[in-house]
Amino acid sequence: MRFKSFYTHELLESCARKVVFDNENLIVEKETMQERLTNKYGITEFEKTSPDHSVNSIGFSPKLGKWFGFSHRAIYGFKKGSTCKMGDCHFKPSNKEEFLESLKKWYDDPMYKDVELNHTKTGVHIKYTTKSGIGEDRIEKYPTKWGKGEWTAKSMEDAKQMAIDFAEGVS
Repeated sequence: MRFKSFYTHELLESCARKVVFDNENLIVEKETMQERLTNKYGITEFEKTSPDHSVNSIGFSPKLGKWFGFSHRAIYGFKKGSTCKMGDCHFKPSNKEEFLESLKKWYDDPMYKDVELNHTKTGVHIKYTTKSGIGEDRIEKYPTKWGKGEWTAKSMEDAKQMAIDFAEGVS
């Protein structure tokens, strides 16, 4: 995967607003996640990916000329010319075959064995066993809205869409 990742505990510990006392009993506050993203990446314009969401998960950095998608797990910046390939966190399949192929890539990992993936009416039937012997047998439903598949951002609006897709992919 091509993205910069933070370990959850590192990002949460460094970004959560905490109140502590130093040796002189003065209150010291650590920066919020939004402050950290502003300080580290120059992000000054924060937005939610959907009006019904409760937190911001994309933002624009005028300093870097990039739209960033982020969560407590990861962050990545996109600009005109950025690409999206199958296997990327911001990849959204454009049809049923790409959906199946992206799942094949996901499960092509030594952690999974005896993987079976097959189209059904409503999605892909997934059956596998993990190395530790835990089995899974479920249907991964097709998206209600298909994405663009593999593509290149031709504008900053496209870069913003990639940031939205990335934020949704890592949330």
